[in-house]
Amino acid sequence: MAYALGIDVGTTFTAGAIWRDGRAEAFGLGTHSTAVPSVLFLRDDGVMLVGEAAEQRAVTEPSRVAREFKRRFGDDVPVLLGDTWVTATELFADMIRFVVGKVTERESEAPGYVMLTCPATWSDHRRGLMEDAAGLAGLGQVGLVAEPTAAAMYYAAQERLEPGALLGIYDLGGGTFDATVLRKTAGGFELCGDPGGDDEIGGVDVDQAVVDHIARAVGPSWHEQDTSDPATARALAAVLAAAVTAKETLSQDLQAEIPVILPGCNKVVRITRDDLEDAVRILVLRTVDAFRRTVRAAGVEVSDLARVLLVGGSSRIPLIARMIEDDLRVPVAVDTHPKLAVCLGAAIAAGPRVATGALGAAAPGTAAGPAPWTAPPVGTPPSPRPADAPAPRPGAPQPAPWPDGTSAGVPTGGPGDEPTDVPRRVPEPVEATAARRAADLVAPAPAGPPGGARSEEQVRLDVDLAGAGLAEPSDQPLRPAVMPTRAVRLADRDVPLVVRTAGDASYRQAGRRTAAVLGAVAVVAVLAAAAIGVLLGLGGGSAGPEPPPRTTAPGVASTAAATARVARLAGAPLPAGGSGGGSVGAALAVAVRPGGGLVAVGATGSPDPAGRTPSAWWTGDGTTWRLAAVPLPAGATVGTMSGLASTGGRLVAVGWVGSGDTTSAAVWVSDDGQAWRAGSVGGAASSSMRDVVARAGGLLAVGQDDGSDPEGDGAVWTSADGSDWQRVDISGADGLGTQTLHRVVSLAGGGLLATGQEPEGAGTVARVRQSADGSSWTGVETDLPLDAEVAGLAILPDGRLVGAGSVPHAGGRQQQIWVADATGRSWAPQDALTATGQSGTGIDIAGVAVAGTLVAAGSIDGTDGPAAASWSVTLDQPR
Repeated sequence: MAYALGIDVGTTFTAGAIWRDGRAEAFGLGTHSTAVPSVLFLRDDGVMLVGEAAEQRAVTEPSRVAREFKRRFGDDVPVLLGDTWVTATELFADMIRFVVGKVTERESEAPGYVMLTCPATWSDHRRGLMEDAAGLAGLGQVGLVAEPTAAAMYYAAQERLEPGALLGIYDLGGGTFDATVLRKTAGGFELCGDPGGDDEIGGVDVDQAVVDHIARAVGPSWHEQDTSDPATARALAAVLAAAVTAKETLSQDLQAEIPVILPGCNKVVRITRDDLEDAVRILVLRTVDAFRRTVRAAGVEVSDLARVLLVGGSSRIPLIARMIEDDLRVPVAVDTHPKLAVCLGAAIAAGPRVATGALGAAAPGTAAGPAPWTAPPVGTPPSPRPADAPAPRPGAPQPAPWPDGTSAGVPTGGPGDEPTDVPRRVPEPVEATAARRAADLVAPAPAGPPGGARSEEQVRLDVDLAGAGLAEPSDQPLRPAVMPTRAVRLADRDVPLVVRTAGDASYRQAGRRTAAVLGAVAVVAVLAAAAIGVLLGLGGGSAGPEPPPRTTAPGVASTAAATARVARLAGAPLPAGGSGGGSVGAALAVAVRPGGGLVAVGATGSPDPAGRTPSAWWTGDGTTWRLAAVPLPAGATVGTMSGLASTGGRLVAVGWVGSGDTTSAAVWVSDDGQAWRAGSVGGAASSSMRDVVARAGGLLAVGQDDGSDPEGDGAVWTSADGSDWQRVDISGADGLGTQTLHRVVSLAGGGLLATGQEPEGAGTVARVRQSADGSSWTGVETDLPLDAEVAGLAILPDGRLVGAGSVPHAGGRQQQIWVADATGRSWAPQDALTATGQSGTGIDIAGVAVAGTLVAAGSIDGTDGPAAASWSVTLDQPR
């Protein structure tokens, strides 16, 4: 059945809601919240990042970001993003395309009707440009409703209003304050008088009041921060985001704390509700006065209003409701979802259009909406103009070439078409004060449950249009301008753009093939083993720690296309053992044993990885495996051996040990893999070693430090002999959020390449880093799948890399093997098939390597849980 889509592109946030079968439902656009920041970032490869991804890149590259472009809508001066000029109309169209694309992707069909919103104060010129934006977005059946009318319809859908009732709308949005008086009619709402407000007051001013409070508390060092330094810029962005969170907290609590971690400053700034209200009292008084003037200009008295509806995120400040009730003596209705009221109202406003039955569900790519995330080929000519279509107005955006050949649509302008309601602006100078630049680094993050969780009753509303008196259309139908749809690629995740041939694309897609994976706590670590002409149970290479347990529903069949080449696995469980005994656990790393054979290390004894004890196995012939004796340091009760290296006739294993809630990095040394002794680690407290590699001059280990940052920073240690280790100060693998180094290999030229995690949105993503000396790390842009976890890494004789890990699938994790080029940028997947032909049933592969024989280690499903296991693996096999 056809559905309608309401879109509210606000100054600071964009939100969308769906109308279907008498129900309005907000659509989750972002990772943190239902709404996403109205922020766009043009990468140098031509991809336009949207929302949270744009926010993150904007911190260190502010010259490529567009914020608050809604204020520029109607301005004939384009915005400069990098070296590309983009009009506000095009930016507006990109936000619309993003929302329509996301919704179409989930619904598997485009909306039958799209309802856009705009401020009630917009002139005919600006409203006319909305037709240009709709045309650039590829829309067909479109309507336009004023934002206060949409908010009023959302309110009326919950609280019945009798015809003739007057409703005042107090809208304190991110960039402006708008005041409107509406009269309820039998079928909707009508505007009373002219809308008013103040374009110089918005939620950003409230945010700035909090930032000013922080600056006073920090002192001169706040204004002395070097915002050109990427690390400082990120730290300032974190402070500013915390300031927005504090502002929102003060709507519910009496005080909030803001952590300030900057160069030369590490403190917590406290702000109370009284502090904030004192700072914004004058601003609020100005909005109340503007609201009073708007009501009187409409020819009514404030006392005639049935309610004053507070709309906009900043309207939840308790001072606003108190001042309106005390000064104006009128009841106040505070919307439960001030950021979603307008988009939900827009969806409801589209209800009468859908209810007529005149709309049909549009297939993706038809006139009702564009297909999600697609673009016409470069150089595609515009569609023929229908005979009855109006000619574009003078000054409307016309196609102009972008660097990638797509339509830029920079307006040409024309005599007599200058807007009368928009002041002419010029681009902001590059030079700005440090404080101003810091304040502009990041926009407020939308509040909401972590991870974008949403309560059903909070974002869904069943509406009886006739019963609520909303059965009549209240929108202004638009005729989208006939012009080529903008073909600039949009993305809400900052991953590299990879251009492939058709064969490459098929191969890439095949690498994401769904496997039937049972719930396995399986981690595979690998190492390039010596060429042994027997079936081996364990794999060589640099391996790593065991990730959290993974679960996938049993019996889920593979649905994606298979890869042309596969990796074949054959193996069996390892003997039970470990310091605590038992077979439950996983092998995590292997290395060549001095004198011949192989050694494996890991942890066993509990289904919970945090409750296991260090374990090791050894074999002299590559077939028969035996348990080794691994000591636990005094006072330690749990631990894991997660990385292993063979150098100078001895074996060095790294990992961690702990007791209770404390953990420490740990090292073990052995001459034969059978008897192990503990080494000494400096800077071990609240940290864990994950992997170790031999290199010129000794060994290097990587891991995670939870001491200085509870979320985790990358950590590096070095040793000359493998027994005594010292901590190394590093850069490029620390900072805000979880930053870890999991696996490391030594490259032919002497450099290092490591895999790990870094923050993105509410979680983390795989990150490849490189270093010449182990101290200074820089990121490597890759084409790894979104949300991939690379848990194993090794280097092949020809210089290529082999990675093993997993990707999300069906609520769990699907195993994956990649073969990468020597730079670590391009990662090609291969399906991993067991001897039965199944795609790794019951295991998760986290690493592979080849050195005559390909081997792997990890765990396999057992009756009591995952059990340590090993496989021989052969890459590049025909299916």
